[in-house]
Amino acid sequence: TMLGGRRLPCVGLRMHGRRAPLLLLLALGAARAGVGPTRVGGGPFARSAVARSARHPRASATVASSAKDSQEKFVLGSGSSGGKPALWELKDTIVDFEPVPAAPAGAVVAASGWIKPASIDPEGWFSSLLIAASPGYAGPGFAGPDLGLEKLRLAGRAELSSLVDAEGLPVSKSEAWRHIGVRPLYQRALASAQGWSVGSAVESSYVASGAAAVAVFVDGEFAPGLSHTTGLPAGAYTGGLAGLDNAARGALLAKLAVRIEGTNGNTLGLSDGVVAGALGGAPFCALNAASAMDVAVVTLPDNMVLAETAPVHVVFVSTGRVAASHPRYFVHTGAGSAMTLITSHVDTATLQAAGSDVTASATALSNVVGEVHLGEGSRVRHTLISERASDSSHIENVEAIVPTGAKYEACTLQGPAELCRVNLGITLMGEGAEGHLTGLQLSGGDKTSALDLHTVIRHLHPGCTSSQAQKNLLAQSGRSVFRGLIRANKIAMRTVAHQLIRSMLLSDGAKLDVSPCLEIVADDVECTHGATVAELDEEKVFYFRARGISAEAARYILVKGFALEVFEKLPYEGAKERMAAQAQKLIPRKDPKLISTQGWSSI
Repeated sequence: TMLGGRRLPCVGLRMHGRRAPLLLLLALGAARAGVGPTRVGGGPFARSAVARSARHPRASATVASSAKDSQEKFVLGSGSSGGKPALWELKDTIVDFEPVPAAPAGAVVAASGWIKPASIDPEGWFSSLLIAASPGYAGPGFAGPDLGLEKLRLAGRAELSSLVDAEGLPVSKSEAWRHIGVRPLYQRALASAQGWSVGSAVESSYVASGAAAVAVFVDGEFAPGLSHTTGLPAGAYTGGLAGLDNAARGALLAKLAVRIEGTNGNTLGLSDGVVAGALGGAPFCALNAASAMDVAVVTLPDNMVLAETAPVHVVFVSTGRVAASHPRYFVHTGAGSAMTLITSHVDTATLQAAGSDVTASATALSNVVGEVHLGEGSRVRHTLISERASDSSHIENVEAIVPTGAKYEACTLQGPAELCRVNLGITLMGEGAEGHLTGLQLSGGDKTSALDLHTVIRHLHPGCTSSQAQKNLLAQSGRSVFRGLIRANKIAMRTVAHQLIRSMLLSDGAKLDVSPCLEIVADDVECTHGATVAELDEEKVFYFRARGISAEAARYILVKGFALEVFEKLPYEGAKERMAAQAQKLIPRKDPKLISTQGWSSI
């Protein structure tokens, strides 16, 4: 622990399963020894040292690096005279380089090194990620850093500063994070590795067959050498910012929002902070904006209809070359247009397991922001897939704006990452707008996984329709959280909204929190919601066994039937087979050879 420029041991005790560092006692002891917090630079989130020490003594995060002989230091967020948060500037940053800890097998620690928080310190954690933001990849075919994003970055830093000043960073007691908690995220070490590559192409099973366009982004930057986008009709575009002319790029950049939650959705008389903070993603959206290197752009002109069998696939690859990547995508469809969109997230460790020509990635965070804007009468079928490695972290915030007569369908699929949090909001902005959600969580496996899905559907006009069907499958020590809100304001008459959450627990060690919510102000509505939680029905297993089918195969068939409703909505076979294999790992069995993941659509 860093306190006043000296390293002190961190004493802690265990209370109700939580580790609570006794930093106050350390501060008192340090005060007696003449050691106190000192101001070193403005820092990313500079504020009054007196006000800061009144809350708790600061413990800095340490960035370990293999850089040459640098002995600079930084104290995160140390004070500024006026008490007003200062904008982050690189010249205010001071880094303490430590000996590099042992890296994972096969990984080589890069100059950006490991980020190891010394204590539970949200400000220090966010500051460290700002410092370690990707400097831009200089390899051939990649976009450069000068894409007109500086205004967005400054706005993101200002938003983060205001959140720090208002103590708006997520902590374990925050309502939006209290189930899954942020302590594991803040405590874990984030590492980067050199020697990464994704070969000459992304593994074919990770790309939808027959796709009209495939755009690959590596650590948030467009990789044209790995993409093929020439199959789109004239007038449509899929790619990075660099492929747009100056006028189109400027118009798009003007539409990007730092805080995407609740966009145009405040018609219930609530404060902007309440509406925007409902999903708890505002700090991560601001961090994404402050660290943006590129934007994945998907646009369709008016009245262009792409076949459902020819989706647009945007693949985000995390290599681990930086401790955290911040991909961002922006989708806009013209009036009367239609498309199938896939956004999938993988890392090089996942691709290596699939046999692709890649190197292993280190433990890294992917912090994603997506904005989807539909034109009137348009239709978008959006599949969001997270296939990160079991030791990775993934946070994604997505907001869809659905105007009059438009229809947005989203299917979320979360695999067993160490932490996978998805916040998905749909705002129905005009009469006849529709929003439909389906999803599946697969939590468990060889390592502890924590999957979290927060959704909100906002009915702002009469005659809107929405539905949500979510399924959760947990085993071993898997952890799953679902919180879904449907909100209809007082003018949203003739609202039709249905929500059903079904969960299956396959072991005693799994833990589930489910919270379906309705907030209805209008009088004339048709709304239902419900949730069920069950184990595998052993009576049904006995039924199969009485007909000569083994218990393992019977459990497999029951799990298969439970998940099939979501699997059949996946637009390509590769994802179906991989997720089927993940579901298979969760099934209690003695002999894995007795069951197979082939033919999931044939049941």
